Amino acid sequence: MSRRLLPAMALGLGLSAGPAAAQGLTPLSLGEHLALRSYTGQAIGQTLVEVLRLPSIGVFANTSSICAALSGAAASQILETRRGAEFGLAAVGTPEEAAAAAREMTRMGGIALLFGGQTPPAENAALVRAVLGVLAERDYQGPVFLHLASWAGQWLESAAQADPAIAAWAARHPHLYALTVDVDRARAVIRHVSVTDGLQRAVAVAHEAPMDEPWLLLFRRSLLRRS
Repeated sequence: MSRRLLPAMALGLGLSAGPAAAQGLTPLSLGEHLALRSYTGQAIGQTLVEVLRLPSIGVFANTSSICAALSGAAASQILETRRGAEFGLAAVGTPEEAAAAAREMTRMGGIALLFGGQTPPAENAALVRAVLGVLAERDYQGPVFLHLASWAGQWLESAAQADPAIAAWAARHPHLYALTVDVDRARAVIRHVSVTDGLQRAVAVAHEAPMDEPWLLLFRRSLLRRS
């Protein structure tokens, strides 16, 4: 995960890295980052199939190793749960690639934006904006799911503020969702979200899932800066 995203993510969760450091927690190794995304990706895949009940799914990721681990784990869970379902995974490195993939993915019943990993926030934000621009252009009405990094980084909001067409589309879209984490309650929380006057906000809780101790500990440690 990019170091520049960590403060924004902690702020978005109502957390700081300070208490974790005070408890003697250490930053994650790369392998542990991949393990964390295995836990999280499995939960995301299950959510897309069993909670949002998407008949077909288009998943977007960047080309970093951490993002690949997340999207791969999500894909594995999707395919295990619904073998034979129409499914696509786009690993993109530029806004042009993201837009081209989005034009193909609009045939899917739902879209998941799993951008994060080691890619710098500004580059991830550009990828999110490129995908959302195509969805807005085509007035895509299927559910759109945002990974924690995309929501905490406020990349939906920044895209809406940069592009009036995205803002208008997002404001009327009834099925926008985001993954958040309630550390105090050890819960992964799927929130129904919206964009109003160019600002993203959580509207309601759509689903909650318990985080077991290994998953939660990895997540808490991920908020610390890597050495």
